[in-house]
Amino acid sequence: IGFDGYLPLERTTKIMRRRRVECERPLFSRYVFAGVGMGLDWQHLKGVDGVEYVLQNGDVPSRVPVVWIERLRKLEEFGTFDRRKNGPTPFEVGEMVRMSEGPFSGLNARIEGFVAKLKSSTASKRVKVLLDFLGQQTRMEVDVVALEKV
Repeated sequence: IGFDGYLPLERTTKIMRRRRVECERPLFSRYVFAGVGMGLDWQHLKGVDGVEYVLQNGDVPSRVPVVWIERLRKLEEFGTFDRRKNGPTPFEVGEMVRMSEGPFSGLNARIEGFVAKLKSSTASKRVKVLLDFLGQQTRMEVDVVALEKV
């Protein structure tokens, strides 16, 4: 039909038959983001199997800014929604990265370590970096999504 769908997923561990099983489930239960191309009638969404309702503001479908969807995709890619205790990390200690957000955007840094909080599902989602700024080495802590590979 020409719709671009996106279902953000979270990864978690649950107990099934006395065993730990890794699984994926929708981050937003019962919601799928659908991109509707120019010239396509969004009313056709209602005819797609499984679609019960299209979130609307009056007679117009609710819009989510593209930058929000891109941010969700990036967060998912970097494991922000990975609730497993020892989920993977997108970077390694010692790796060179580039700041992609904030006031230091575009500057390179070296990963010094991950910030882990006791019993936190967000462990390894923040990193300590050594940033070369104005000729000086500066240590700082940032969200992993504010970094990209060099």
